[in-house]
Amino acid sequence: MARPIKQGLDYFPLDTKFDDKVEICIATFNSTHPNASRAIVIGVLIELYQAIYFDSFYTLWNDDRSLLYACKLGLNFDDFTFILNTALTKGIFNKSMFEKHGILTSEGIQKRYFEAVGRRKNIDIKNEYLLINIPIKEVNVYNNSINVDNNSINVCNNATNKIKENKSKVKESKLNENNKSGKPTKHAYGEFENVLLTDKEYQKLIDKHGKSVVDEYIEKVSGYCKASGKKYKDYYATVQNWLRKDKPSTKKSTSYSMDDVKKKFNNFD
Repeated sequence: MARPIKQGLDYFPLDTKFDDKVEICIATFNSTHPNASRAIVIGVLIELYQAIYFDSFYTLWNDDRSLLYACKLGLNFDDFTFILNTALTKGIFNKSMFEKHGILTSEGIQKRYFEAVGRRKNIDIKNEYLLINIPIKEVNVYNNSINVDNNSINVCNNATNKIKENKSKVKESKLNENNKSGKPTKHAYGEFENVLLTDKEYQKLIDKHGKSVVDEYIEKVSGYCKASGKKYKDYYATVQNWLRKDKPSTKKSTSYSMDDVKKKFNNFD
């Protein structure tokens, strides 16, 4: 079974200063409840905002919900209803929407809601509940999500390139350190560039065993180190040991010039 599409918000913005509508609502309640704290009205309004944004850009409301929220806040039903009706009368919530559809909403609530869900792919909208024109960017939610995916791919590629670049710099740095310390510079050989030899060491191996044989064994060592994760302190000695163990044929092929070939054939005449 498919997971239900989330419609509500996990949090919503709250102004640091209440507007005149809220202050009038507080003053109206205090006029009939002189000893009441303004926190009572503010608490009711925040609970109503939470109920709305948890559902969507509106929430269905009736006397049963008023009774539940009154109990939740420790108020009697009449006081809670008085605050709610004052909020509707003063325009904190849209009175016509409440009377016609039995919902709590407002233009401000809807503006903040659609700004918050601008990147969602699917939103259920009841046109008859709308008090505003939905911004054009909300129609392009699918396009926005595609751009986000593309950006994430670029980020991954950039991250991969950075890792490769950093590895290369580390390798280069190690080689440079050897050079600065007065030691001969070692170059990376093999398919995986993990067999480190100085020019002198590489040439000594070639002189002893021939270039093709040496290159073949450098590749073997390179592949083994890559597969096993093993590292050697002295790759010259490692390649040398592998060559000694296997004892490959190091006979050098003899090359002849065309003149030599002709002479040999003439001797058979």
